[in-house]
Amino acid sequence: MVEKLRISRVRSWLQSPWASLFLLALLSLDVSQVVDHSTLCQTILSPFGKRSTPQVDGGDVYIVRADDGSLRLIDPNTDSFDEISNAMDRRPLDIVSFSFTGWGEHDRGLWAATERHASSGLMMNTFSDSGETHFTPEEVLRARSLAGQWLLARKIPEEETDRLVASGNYAKNTPIRSGSLHNTMSATIAAMFFYSLRWILRVPAYLATSRHTRRLRQARCPHCGYSIAGLRDDQCPECGKSWNRTAEDPPWPDEDAQRRED
Repeated sequence: MVEKLRISRVRSWLQSPWASLFLLALLSLDVSQVVDHSTLCQTILSPFGKRSTPQVDGGDVYIVRADDGSLRLIDPNTDSFDEISNAMDRRPLDIVSFSFTGWGEHDRGLWAATERHASSGLMMNTFSDSGETHFTPEEVLRARSLAGQWLLARKIPEEETDRLVASGNYAKNTPIRSGSLHNTMSATIAAMFFYSLRWILRVPAYLATSRHTRRLRQARCPHCGYSIAGLRDDQCPECGKSWNRTAEDPPWPDEDAQRRED
């Protein structure tokens, strides 16, 4: 019996405006925590220019082919750019560049982050109008190997570097188990919030009951508002409608007392 009473009280509270406000506050706090990682939030905010983007790391390195077939790596951050410019102008078929773009690690998920994603790319570029180059397939492999050494010098992990040299693309997804638990809890709170909104369905009946009681206390017909001070019947002489008096309804006010209050 006690257990049923507790369940009834909890159910009654869950269908109250206070429960709706409390659960809405929890959901608002949750949104503020996951907005940067949530695909759903980012999709909603993207039309307003609020979409967040992961930090991008990048750079270019140049490989120049000499007449004897040897390859030289030129980093514009540490070496002179003049040699690169001269090679582009005089021997555009004997120079290529590798462009590295890395997005680092960033968390993502439909709501809370459920996986940690890392991706990067290494693209080879040529400088002739036709897109051709004097590099043989073996020299292209050597050039990619040199670009890999450049990546290792930039503190790029060895596993990522090997895959970039081999295929030009790298992607890794690591699951975040706590994110799945977070999403389950958030879905439960959201379901409880929508369940709590059932009190809205009772608002019209509550307003009608409040008007009924208020008019009776003012000695007026609960239907049309006509003065019924001193009337002993449960039927309005103006609109002809009747009502059922309950124990909660106030007693009929005395007509003289009503007149004195006016």
